[in-house]
Amino acid sequence: MNLTTPFSILLVFCLAGCAASTTSVLPLTVDGDTFLVSQREQKIYDLSERAHQTMLRKGLLVSDQQANAYLNRVGSELVPTLAGVAPNFNFYIVKEASVNAFAMPNGNIYLHVGLLANLDNEAQLAHVLGHEIAHVVQRHSYIDRIDTHNTLVAAHVADLFLFGTGLAYIPAGMNLASYSRNQEEESDTLAIDYVSSQHYDLRESIQLFHHLNEVKHTKEVGSVWASHPLSTARFNRATQIIDEMQIDTKSGVINRELYQDFRQRIATISIERRLASQQFELAEDAVMREIEQQGNDANWQYYLGEIYRLRAQHPQAAAKEYAWLYDKNNHKELEKSFIDAGDDNKKLAIEHYQLALTLNPLDFQSHRGLGLLYIYDDNPNAAKQHLQRYLTQPEKPKDWRYISSLQAKLNKDS
Repeated sequence: MNLTTPFSILLVFCLAGCAASTTSVLPLTVDGDTFLVSQREQKIYDLSERAHQTMLRKGLLVSDQQANAYLNRVGSELVPTLAGVAPNFNFYIVKEASVNAFAMPNGNIYLHVGLLANLDNEAQLAHVLGHEIAHVVQRHSYIDRIDTHNTLVAAHVADLFLFGTGLAYIPAGMNLASYSRNQEEESDTLAIDYVSSQHYDLRESIQLFHHLNEVKHTKEVGSVWASHPLSTARFNRATQIIDEMQIDTKSGVINRELYQDFRQRIATISIERRLASQQFELAEDAVMREIEQQGNDANWQYYLGEIYRLRAQHPQAAAKEYAWLYDKNNHKELEKSFIDAGDDNKKLAIEHYQLALTLNPLDFQSHRGLGLLYIYDDNPNAAKQHLQRYLTQPEKPKDWRYISSLQAKLNKDS
């Protein structure tokens, strides 16, 4: 996992001392002169914007206009009526495969592509957005600073689902953990209220929590939130809240097709980020989900080829991922099992690349994958043939210089 992501950005929120009281921190929905933004809180807003600009500059945000327009349409409709001095809400997609969402105190809300790829419909998306909106509306980040007396901590990340891979957003200190349970429960309660106000199907709010675990065992791992409730607890809590509110859950808006159009625009980003993080099994799960949702095509077969090729080439990484997913010790025997499976993985990679080319003879990416695989398999003639085919595509690929250098080396060595 690349740790040069917004974790370092969030450290700028570390502030010293605060004289305010939590009882004086009113929600952003309160009208009148009783609600005032302090100079210190304004500074937090300003730092949030600087962090956002850094994310933009580093290319961490998805720029697809249609996808962003859809997300902002759904999100903006959920925002309750705010006081005149409240910040504007904006919604962004982060190029990160972990199942996460977080909110900045200035109203910027960020959803990872890995989370979005795991949801089924707009009603589930609405609950996630409502939860993050609630963190901002209730000014949880500011309250945390007051309660912790600004000990060395990062800004509160409204980290909805941190289960091990969202390392980039783990706070620098543990002080926020003791306050997160009440805040998370408050945000879930308000999210249900926001979602209900827009007539979404609340059964999807309950089902949402089945989509959030990345690990394939029951332990909570990788989270610094000591009191952060697990998905099962949130499932039970959401059911209880809906029962107490006596809300009719027999019907409501789901918008499955609209959401599928949206997620198809970003699905490949999640898969590519998984592969870049050497999360091969999670990438395979994501591909199989897309095949189930969208049907089989050359693109998904190419990615399956990539998964098996990289498993063969990086058995240590594959063993490490397996150990994390299934709570196993990452010992030599586990690593050896992936080394022993290398030949089988290479054969499977070739099969998927070739199937991709059968489905689409102009799938140049599969020629690239085959070329790299044959270099690893010490078959230079086959490697040259496929890399040359990759380089003949109508538009020069972004990695043209790299592949050309490999081709030149193969020619030199032959």
